[in-house]
Amino acid sequence: MLSPYSLSRPGGVQGQVLGLARALRTLGHQVTVVGPDEPGETYAADRGQEYRDPDIFVMGGPTGVRSNGSIAPVTVSPIAALRAERFVRHGGFDVLHVHEPLAPIAAYGFVLHASVPMVGTYHRAGVSRWVPVPSDRPTVLFLGRHETRKGLNVLLDAFARLERPAVLWVAGDGPQSEVQRRRHPESERIKWLGTLSDTEVAARLRGADVLCAPSLRGESFGMVVLEGMAARCAVVASDLQGYRSAAGGHAVLVPPGDVGALSRALGVALADAAEGSGHSSVDALKAAEAHANGWSMESLAVRYVDAYQRAIAIFARQHS
Repeated sequence: MLSPYSLSRPGGVQGQVLGLARALRTLGHQVTVVGPDEPGETYAADRGQEYRDPDIFVMGGPTGVRSNGSIAPVTVSPIAALRAERFVRHGGFDVLHVHEPLAPIAAYGFVLHASVPMVGTYHRAGVSRWVPVPSDRPTVLFLGRHETRKGLNVLLDAFARLERPAVLWVAGDGPQSEVQRRRHPESERIKWLGTLSDTEVAARLRGADVLCAPSLRGESFGMVVLEGMAARCAVVASDLQGYRSAAGGHAVLVPPGDVGALSRALGVALADAAEGSGHSSVDALKAAEAHANGWSMESLAVRYVDAYQRAIAIFARQHS
């Protein structure tokens, strides 16, 4: 399993790589994760990362590269890419699963020398079940890096317009954290949670009524949307292609950056939560959960095993 992104940095792709590796091991397969990481990184629990994995090969250190409105922790060392290729070539592996094959430059060595069957993923999402953090009021949750493209400022402004009693949980951090906290300080209505561990994120999802994903652009697929639906949150998100694909018709989508539309959509969702869900709302949340569970790590692992077997068969025919 090859990740282009630093394995100890929080991120959707890294979380899926390590989560999928665990799911495959549960099915009885041996999995080694290859990727860049910090020098001397020990995956300590005190960093809040709960995806420590004993079967990891570190190919080299990461460098922050601006990409898609964010900073991607990837390796830019050709030596690291060649090191990964040599490790896989001599490792006796049956198949290599490359995540984000075009991301620099972890997978580039395999373009020069395809020594094993390969499967590629351009990224999707995984979900799971959790224990909730309780809230005494209808609650909206934001999960994401605090940068312009994630639209946190839009959500904060939209939430400020709501007169209904509610609370907004803001998880994560980033370059916009300080300025947005000055604009919307901690209060009875807004709780700044900071960076959360996987378990804490899961618990907050289970405790929230609404998951809001107000991104402005650059979302290739909506992992956070699926996570919200899997936790039986109502989902209000920007009408972006990635979110639309992930939601499958089970989320309320509003124009990106439209504060008024987002505020109105949140108001409706919070009203449903405050008044107690009727049968139609319960059925809608159950349908959304079922849709999201189709993207669970367990479901994905079974599908990938089939893809691995097909890749191995094709490689064998080509090299017979």
